[in-house]
Amino acid sequence: MAHTDCTQLLHVQDRKVRAIAKAAGVMALTLCIHGGAAAQTLEDLRISVGYTNNFSSGYDRSRHTYDADWFRTVVADPPSRQIVANVCPSFATGRIRMDPLDDGIHCSDEEARLAPEGASALVWTVSGPHPHLNKIVELKQERKLLHDYKALPGSRCMPLERKKVVEDDQCQIKFDAPTPSREVANVAESYSVRFEVVDGANQVLASRSQSVPVPRRVPLIVSVGESLAAGEGNPDMPGDAADAHFDPLNQHDCEDDTSVMLKFDLKPSMLKQPFWMEPRDHRSLRSGPALAAKQLLTEWPYIAFLSFAKSGSVISSPEADNDILEQLEHVRRVVGNQRIDALHISAGGNDVGFSDVLKTMAGDFRGSDAEKVLSHFMAKLLKLRDDGYPKIDAKIKELGLNIGQVLINEYPGSLFNDENDEPTKGCGVFDTSTFWSVSKRDAVAIRNMGNLLNAEVKLAANTHGWHLVDGISEKFAGHGYCSGQSFYRFAAASCDTQGDFDGTMHPNEEGTAAYARVLARELRKVLPKPGQGPVHGPGQGPGQGPVQGIDTAN
Repeated sequence: MAHTDCTQLLHVQDRKVRAIAKAAGVMALTLCIHGGAAAQTLEDLRISVGYTNNFSSGYDRSRHTYDADWFRTVVADPPSRQIVANVCPSFATGRIRMDPLDDGIHCSDEEARLAPEGASALVWTVSGPHPHLNKIVELKQERKLLHDYKALPGSRCMPLERKKVVEDDQCQIKFDAPTPSREVANVAESYSVRFEVVDGANQVLASRSQSVPVPRRVPLIVSVGESLAAGEGNPDMPGDAADAHFDPLNQHDCEDDTSVMLKFDLKPSMLKQPFWMEPRDHRSLRSGPALAAKQLLTEWPYIAFLSFAKSGSVISSPEADNDILEQLEHVRRVVGNQRIDALHISAGGNDVGFSDVLKTMAGDFRGSDAEKVLSHFMAKLLKLRDDGYPKIDAKIKELGLNIGQVLINEYPGSLFNDENDEPTKGCGVFDTSTFWSVSKRDAVAIRNMGNLLNAEVKLAANTHGWHLVDGISEKFAGHGYCSGQSFYRFAAASCDTQGDFDGTMHPNEEGTAAYARVLARELRKVLPKPGQGPVHGPGQGPGQGPVQGIDTAN
């Protein structure tokens, strides 16, 4: 096949337009029409390469954990990795005028993805290293003919004009790219994906190529902890609670009866149940750690992410199921000796009774003075320092986990601060007139306790050589529960989207996004760059402090 690469930047005369286009990352391609015809343009023809990074793959919901064989053969040591190459968004959508086949039938215009003028077929070619010969060869080629738009079967309308259209299966392909041999496991072999638009004479009208790195080993992020790490308040697919008619004897409406439902632990009727990656633990792939891992996919071709976090977990408790120490045991059973580049931990909030705000309000705060509450909190905080965090460190060493870096995050804190980041009285279900009253004095105490907890997290990071994920509290400043732009899930919203009040006071979509951005920033500092193997500084081994030699650009 003749190959003419027609890729070039569209010349923009106006400087302002050119600057805007450059800032937006927009690229247009000149479509070379052979045979002396005037050049046309096919704007924004770009190959988008997607890698198989489905973070829920391999998870066995019946056993509440990941499949160890899946991890070994798909994540840790796979023979190949699946690539998805896509140019579908490059083709503009246009209207097809429709004409009725029978009198009295009304036909509306239909929309379709239109092919460029003169195009006859789309051709995909994948090239890469031969598995046995020391040279680059074409590994796969797919030629997909374009067809005129056709009405749906059974339609009483027909197109008035012949226009070739591009279907989803024509403008994208999937292929398995072999991974490098174990001897060069940390080297990314490169494959080339070429996309061409050809006319009826097989002449190339436009083309675009992109290199695709395919490493054998990929960075592995593992997350353990409680509700903040699990994603409480943010199910993978929100549910929908039914609106109840007002009935003083049967108050089950999330919006109107919130305080009553909280007081008597009432649940709404659900029109649609929420979907969780792990419903038992309220674990979601819309959690901060999962979203942070997804953000990194713009820089790393692959990221492996496993979450073992459970809402309500404490560090260690004989009464609690799947506490954080037990989560680490699950990690060992799944991952084995494989390298964990970043072990993320969110721990301590439940141990001091801070993150489970509703229970704290009903227990410690109601009917108590601030001094007594603070004294009770300080006792828990000292236990966290002397017994809690040291148990995590000891458990990691006992299990022999192969960890590049342990990261521990601070907490949002300042739950009832206003737009100026000053403590304010509660609102909604926490209004001073309700059963769950939060006064301004309570809000001050909550802020102080949040600061003390974060100071303890920082001390633990310094003591055990962990990497502190700080800046989260700063991102939440001015976004308290009762602020104009709250970063916290309201009680009524938790009731409506997940059928309970467990999500109340946990980060909402905006808060979770802020948490994810901070965590992604810190992960960039410790993960090996694409094509780079695990790096230790002098005298460092697994879990022994910050990884050296890593680019720390935010």
